[in-house]
Amino acid sequence: MRVISGSSKRRSLRSLKGLELRPTPDRVREAIFNIIAGELPGRMVLDLFAGSGTLGIEALSRGAKEAVFIEAHLETTRILKENLESCQFRERGTVIRGRVEAGIKLLGKRRESFDLIFLDPPYEKALIARTLKALSPSNILKPGSLVVAQHSPREKFPEASGRLILEDQRRYGETLVSFFRVS
Repeated sequence: MRVISGSSKRRSLRSLKGLELRPTPDRVREAIFNIIAGELPGRMVLDLFAGSGTLGIEALSRGAKEAVFIEAHLETTRILKENLESCQFRERGTVIRGRVEAGIKLLGKRRESFDLIFLDPPYEKALIARTLKALSPSNILKPGSLVVAQHSPREKFPEASGRLILEDQRRYGETLVSFFRVS
């Protein structure tokens, strides 16, 4: 696994094996970032269910201002911090260890807000709908914020969740990418 483009292009990223971790394949990540290229420069990014941080690190490499990563697993957060360090993004990346819903509440209390949010939970565990429901009323969303959710094509959820409206979907093999915009 590697950074595809930007200032850290071709840097290798470590990932923990097992634990249902499923790093975003390079071709899916490249497609996502081609679609959202105009959304990145100088933006604040949130990477939920961050794993080894591939999405947030790719965003930083391509010009995002800062990224916050939320990941529950202790060993995975250690690897994520190593990946930030190896890409020289330690100053622009913040790692929060904990459950996503608690992290959203914490960021809301801190009055932090984000332009772009990546959502890549374990597949087929109904986490997309639950996370969208937690995000929608939150003050961490700015007007026009974009939420990019990766999930199984078999996972069902509403096309709208409060302020979040489904704008587009793209399928890449067994991965469906849904783009939600704050209305």
